[in-house]
Amino acid sequence: MNHPPFSTWLYEDCQLTPSQAEELKLHLQTCPDCRQQRDAWLNVRHMLRTAKPVEPRPEFARRWQVSLAERRAQKQRRQVRVTILSLSGAVLVLLLGLIAYFLATSSLADLFASVIGTSTQVAVGFMQVSDFINSLLHFLPPALSTAIWFILTSWICLLSFVWVFSIWRITHKGDTSHEEIH
Repeated sequence: MNHPPFSTWLYEDCQLTPSQAEELKLHLQTCPDCRQQRDAWLNVRHMLRTAKPVEPRPEFARRWQVSLAERRAQKQRRQVRVTILSLSGAVLVLLLGLIAYFLATSSLADLFASVIGTSTQVAVGFMQVSDFINSLLHFLPPALSTAIWFILTSWICLLSFVWVFSIWRITHKGDTSHEEIH
């Protein structure tokens, strides 16, 4: 059956204009295919409107919530993997780019000497900072030294607690497995 626009008018839920309704009525009187299709559509619409809603199986909500939690956990793991792989790839590309740049602009011996020189400077810098802190602690009175260590230790403990609590909150965000589902 190919009777435009009648074939589409049969299935439209919008109100037809009076002239369109008259055209459709005349067409249905002369076309048995369209009339049969209209009757079938009216039967289907009636069945859809009068059908009773299907009740979900028992425990459906609980199973669905459990599967939702599992899907969320999988999604989070996938996002973590993608993030780690993306960052690793970016670092690898950056390192390869730096190596290529340094190899193109200088000789291997110059690079080796530069790496050794920089490593030595970093080690010397750490030793100088360590010597400065040691001399500072030797010159300060013992009570002040103890107070500094106490304050420093307190701050480290506080920051460690905040860090552990933050990690715990991030990993348990949205996790309802420890709550009873009603």
